[in-house]
Amino acid sequence: MNEESKSAFGRIEEEMNEEIHPLYRKLRENLREIGIVLGAIILIAASITGYKYYQQHTIKSTQQEFEKILTSTQGKNTVQKLDNLLSTAPSALKQPILMEACKRSMNQEMYSRAAGYWTQLFETTSDPNIEVIAKLGKAKSLRLQDKNQEAMQVLQDLTGEAPKAFKKNINFELAVVAEKQEDWQKALSAYQNLLANSELGGKRQQYIHYKVSKIKQKLNSKKS
Repeated sequence: MNEESKSAFGRIEEEMNEEIHPLYRKLRENLREIGIVLGAIILIAASITGYKYYQQHTIKSTQQEFEKILTSTQGKNTVQKLDNLLSTAPSALKQPILMEACKRSMNQEMYSRAAGYWTQLFETTSDPNIEVIAKLGKAKSLRLQDKNQEAMQVLQDLTGEAPKAFKKNINFELAVVAEKQEDWQKALSAYQNLLANSELGGKRQQYIHYKVSKIKQKLNSKKS
């Protein structure tokens, strides 16, 4: 891939990620609010005795520690502290902590750890949107470790079950992973699906057409 193509790929990947981020951020913030409300309900309803006191104390202290980590730590230190918090957090608060750990570990290029967090997230959520985002996140974290066969398996499992809103992101990730595997037919199919089923404007569309043309050339050269 020449420098111009790398730059175009980087821009498109960023744009694809940005399309997911607002939904992911909204879901993350909603879960944090749910955790705060849940803690308030327990504070009101629980008698301050025995196990209920312990439950109340655990939720309140976990909320406080979570907010402290997010506001007072940076980089890999944040990821480690979130990981430590996960091990002791009550089940009602694990999901927002997991979502934050996924995001922060990807930002820090801790892809192996991120893959583990993404897996925990889609295995424990009951929200279908979070499940799809988590599987996409896992596929990307595997790809960035050059674990392309594992990434492809996650994406193929996801293809049939994901809502239409996520198809563009799935096809893009499929195409990139297939190219890394030099599975040109699969890459071509994914890019063509991207063109056929997604609204792409300007440079994004030009780039996808360019990729389709280059892959067709590779396939034709193999035949001759």
